[in-house]
Amino acid sequence: MNYGLSERKIKQMSDTYAFRRGKRYVAAKKVTLRNYQSGDLLVEAAVQGEDLFTVTVRVKEHGVDAGCNCPSLAMDQSFCGHIVAVLLAMHHVQVYGKLAGNRPLIRPFTTTRQTEDAAVTAYLQTLSKTERAKIRFDVSGSAIAMESITAQQRFIISPAYFDRLLQTRDWLRNLADIWLSPLLKQRLVSGPPTVELALDREGGALELLVTFIYQGVRINPLQETDWLGRDVSIEGAVLRYVTESGFFERNGRYRLEEEAAEYQFLKGWLDPRVVYGKLVVQVTESIRQSLPNGPFHPRIDVETTDRLDWLTFRFSMDGIPEVELKQVLRSLVTRKTYHRLKNGQYVSFETRAFEQLQRLFQQLETTERDMLEASIRVPAIANLKHLVGASFLHLHADLMERWLEVKNGRDIPLLLPQALHQQLYPYQRAGIQFLVNLAARDCHGILADEMGLGKTIQAIGYLETRPPGRTLIVAPASLLHNWAAELARFAPAKTVYLLAGSRKQRLQALRDLPADGVFLISYPSLRADMDAHQKIEYDLAIFDEAQHFKNPTAQTAVRLRRLRAKRRFALTGTPLENRTDDIWSIFRVIFPSLLPDLRTFQDWSHMEIKRFLQPFLLRRTKQEVLHDFPTKRLSHYYTELGPTQKKLYASYLAKLQLDTLRHLDETKREDRIKLLAGLTRLRQICCDPALFVENYTGESTKLDLLMTLIEEKIAAGHRILIFSQYTKMLARIRERLAERQLTHFVLTGDTPIEDRVALCDRFNAGEVDLFLISLKAGGTGLNLATADTVILYDSWWNPAVEQQAADRAHRLGQQSPVEVIKLLTKGTIEEKMTELQDKKATMIDAVLTDRATEILTLRELVHLLEPPLQPQKKPD
Repeated sequence: MNYGLSERKIKQMSDTYAFRRGKRYVAAKKVTLRNYQSGDLLVEAAVQGEDLFTVTVRVKEHGVDAGCNCPSLAMDQSFCGHIVAVLLAMHHVQVYGKLAGNRPLIRPFTTTRQTEDAAVTAYLQTLSKTERAKIRFDVSGSAIAMESITAQQRFIISPAYFDRLLQTRDWLRNLADIWLSPLLKQRLVSGPPTVELALDREGGALELLVTFIYQGVRINPLQETDWLGRDVSIEGAVLRYVTESGFFERNGRYRLEEEAAEYQFLKGWLDPRVVYGKLVVQVTESIRQSLPNGPFHPRIDVETTDRLDWLTFRFSMDGIPEVELKQVLRSLVTRKTYHRLKNGQYVSFETRAFEQLQRLFQQLETTERDMLEASIRVPAIANLKHLVGASFLHLHADLMERWLEVKNGRDIPLLLPQALHQQLYPYQRAGIQFLVNLAARDCHGILADEMGLGKTIQAIGYLETRPPGRTLIVAPASLLHNWAAELARFAPAKTVYLLAGSRKQRLQALRDLPADGVFLISYPSLRADMDAHQKIEYDLAIFDEAQHFKNPTAQTAVRLRRLRAKRRFALTGTPLENRTDDIWSIFRVIFPSLLPDLRTFQDWSHMEIKRFLQPFLLRRTKQEVLHDFPTKRLSHYYTELGPTQKKLYASYLAKLQLDTLRHLDETKREDRIKLLAGLTRLRQICCDPALFVENYTGESTKLDLLMTLIEEKIAAGHRILIFSQYTKMLARIRERLAERQLTHFVLTGDTPIEDRVALCDRFNAGEVDLFLISLKAGGTGLNLATADTVILYDSWWNPAVEQQAADRAHRLGQQSPVEVIKLLTKGTIEEKMTELQDKKATMIDAVLTDRATEILTLRELVHLLEPPLQPQKKPD
């Protein structure tokens, strides 16, 4: 007696997930029971899931054995969803005699008699190579007879099962000797077929006739045939593609009526799955004309108004009649992937140019109604960023030139107090004009003159052109008193308020803030008080040393974006220090609508960045504007490590190469930190091992060289600034100076802010000839123009930082040539750092001038540890 199936029993054989999945397969009509009748003990079935899976079920008296070739069954002891689906289908046949639904899923092979495919499968599994069988195949009506001469058994199998055996003929020949009858051979086709697709249009829909051609034999897969040996893999792939494309069967052909599906079919013009065989495509002229093969090139002409306040985009397209442009635009705006012209031809929007165009329409600040007019007018400033990088945009010849006139134009009169006007250089008046011009067009910008050209006085000059209002000046704490002094000198009528002291005092001052005045605050104080400042709208905000918020993810940059100000300008001599993100971060604070998001901006080339920012960034060098300005000469003074230093350097270098470089992972931040820490130790050994080695009593050759230089320069009447990034190194230098009784000043981060300006004034007055300065504390903002020699004791990664330090002396007011001396140790990391600085300087010039290069990577730092090349000796 057969084992009776029920849904409860089937559910017990599987888990909940597999049972639900099996029910979905049955409901979706994806189960094929091969010649199954209620009561059969051995059942073969197929389930169409992610792939076509084969299921075998053997019904026993007290249960069911089942197998499936899907991977999930191999990993799980319970039945998979495919087996569950077959069991559910068998249960339905046992109860109702057929599967549920309008279309039966039992698809018997086209045969007039019962076949024994499952029995043959079981028989073939008993064969072995040691005892070869003898098998003969012959025609038996509409089926195939398989006779095992060895076992004296005869089976009737379906033509489809015979085709599958032919696909595994090599496996079968390893187990048995095979004979085919002459009649059977006459019905065999062989080889991969030629796939013929005949496409026509009938009643507004596509009709497709599929034919597989085997050496002259033409087979329509929708009609029954006696031909055997067909390539089921190629035929199956082609037919799956056809049905997945939306075609359905009608009168021996395939038909497609949906327009969107038709476009996808014609665009792809056949999936890669059909290339297993030769392909012949036959299309009528109406079909050929509708193919989306173009070429269709979108074009937008961009112009600006006389006042530069509006941009006009005029849309056109090669090969598209003007009367249909509005309909094409409507399809674009609604983000369709195609448009069908009146002549039936498809225009594909799935090209780079059209995707950029759709993105442009999405980004432009305009209405859908305006877009459909084929001529779009949008505010200029907020949409300038969309003009970069799109090949279909054709800018009016003088558009950029007219924007540059904003930067350099003189149509707005410059009204300055006479006393201030007389103290300004011509280039400084041009800088004030630049700020005035931008403000007149509701723009913001960066004054990026080289250090020492008087950006502070230019900003004060701009203040003098403005009506009364609240002006906030943000600067490093060390420069606030300098700003107060410069304002008192060049704008004495302005009321200046210093927002300093405790946080309680600063917040109290903000509660009673006057409607007119200049308010000075440091970056840390503004960051801490941002909630209170956000409630105030300033008429003007000036950010001095704007490189302080070059990191777009740092809290300083993030909080400064919340500041409310009608006009914002940045002052910095180094708008770009390490990478182009620096300048993006500054503009994000002062002019957030100008640039795109950071990821898009990073895709811009250096030339694109330079050209785009030209109207909003003004940078001059001393050589450009001060032709009689004293020169600045850079000199490298070399020394070698002493014996003790060499041993120490070699041991640390070997340890760094062994511990760090062997397992270096560029994606891990901690690996980068370890590398930088190791490089710092090597640099400190070059400076003076006593910086980190306790009780070090060995030599320090660079310190000895410095002392010799100081004595020579002072004896020759020179006045010297000495910079180091290590305050402990400055202390070591002071010890040596004390031994020689050389008086000097020192400025570090511990020096009170109010004392720093006084120290600079005393030095400039000639009280001492030697000034020791921490690179971080005194590298910016100080005016020490009476010094004519700058010594950089240790190298810094960024050349812009060193240049800022050197320009404490090489600036307005300097009367003598300035010599900048870099102390370097031969054969060490310091020589390689000089190469790295040159490369970084080239990258900065690429954006601020006309050259292009790449930004440094972690591998550049690893390069610092490579030994220097040694000159080859000539053979004797």
